[in-house]
Amino acid sequence: MIVEKDVPILMADGVVLRANVFRPEGIGPFPVIMSLGIYSKDIHFADGYAPQWGVLTRLTRAWRRRAAAAAGCAGKCQTPSVSCRMASRW
Repeated sequence: MIVEKDVPILMADGVVLRANVFRPEGIGPFPVIMSLGIYSKDIHFADGYAPQWGVLTRLTRAWRRRAAAAAGCAGKCQTPSVSCRMASRW
């Protein structure tokens, strides 16, 4: 994997944004997976915002429990669509 840090991206208004680019070695068309947010790109959310991460972790556990309980309802209730996964650390 090729990792490029702080690659400059020039916007139409002249502002330069910086991005980290992770790409496979080799030639070929590869799918693009893009992640963006208002938080720093070089710090994991759990490290920079520990209290908020704790809330998200508790909510995710609760959603999973609720989805598991609804799945066992034998068609008597709707199963909520819950797709929550904790962010990977790069």
